[in-house]
Amino acid sequence: EQAEVLAESYATLVDEKLATKRDLMELALTTKRDLKELALTTKRDLEELALATKRDLAELELRLRHDLTLRLGSMMVAAVGVVAVLTRVL
Repeated sequence: EQAEVLAESYATLVDEKLATKRDLMELALTTKRDLKELALTTKRDLEELALATKRDLAELELRLRHDLTLRLGSMMVAAVGVVAVLTRVL
């Protein structure tokens, strides 16, 4: 009777706590699937980030060009003003 109880306990323990070959194969398949999904998600995220970065850089370049154009124009106006004043004085 004790042997039967012990055998049942061990059988339950093996069924509930130990991994079988089938369990390991299922885990391997699930892991492979999850890794493929992660790779696809990561690739998609990197592509979106690259596009956003290109867009941001293009916008920054436009702003810098505009700012430099305004500064150069201001410097030219100031230079023409200085030349005009100097030609009147001399």
